[in-house]
Amino acid sequence: MPTPLRELEELHSSCNPCCIVESCRRRRCKIVLDTIGNVICLDCDKCGVFTENNRRPDFIILYYDSVRKVGRWLVIEMKGRVSHPRHIVEQLQEGAEVIALNSKFKVSDSPKVLNAIVVRDKHVRTSDFAQRHITFLGRRLWISVIRPGSSLSSLVN
Repeated sequence: MPTPLRELEELHSSCNPCCIVESCRRRRCKIVLDTIGNVICLDCDKCGVFTENNRRPDFIILYYDSVRKVGRWLVIEMKGRVSHPRHIVEQLQEGAEVIALNSKFKVSDSPKVLNAIVVRDKHVRTSDFAQRHITFLGRRLWISVIRPGSSLSSLVN
């Protein structure tokens, strides 16, 4: 049986240009993808699902540990400056809604866990997101704010 990672890869193989990327980076903000083989990273700017939508997040990551049979979605927004935190929350929420509702994200054994993450440059205050949340599958989720260069393994373990 194919893994959720393989299924997601197949569902997005028709995106042109290919939205599956090897790195999760925008300018000086990045997440180190140190869980090679257990992750698919989608660049939402290249993903056909988001072509008509300006509220898209920067990246959606599917992490899946095939040994333990556990996984999680990560919706990522990378910011150097924030005009208004509400816009970032909207982008993260759009990513969560697309994962929950769009057929391009329907994979078997799909994780029910999602992390909403803002990768911040020095100009973004953590306190801007202290009381903000999104919803995923009916659950309220707080937004995590991390520094550039954080590793994926530190977010999923």
